[in-house]
Amino acid sequence: MLYSGIDLHKQFSVISTMNDKGSVVSRAKVKNRPELLLQYFDKLDDSSHQAVIEATFWGWLADLLEDNKIQVVL
Repeated sequence: MLYSGIDLHKQFSVISTMNDKGSVVSRAKVKNRPELLLQYFDKLDDSSHQAVIEATFWGWLADLLEDNKIQVVL
């Protein structure tokens, strides 16, 4: 399983992704456009993924990730 922490800003997000062993496998600053955010997750090589989003204006991002089989935790 992979775990991503998402620091959501108005125009972009900073995403850090770790594996089960706690090693960082990817880190990026991504513009908050659905296709770009999904590209980040699509390039990761794992079928199960959990993302944590800070509790701000997160609703749209949570919906996007959950629609793409990424479990979201606030």
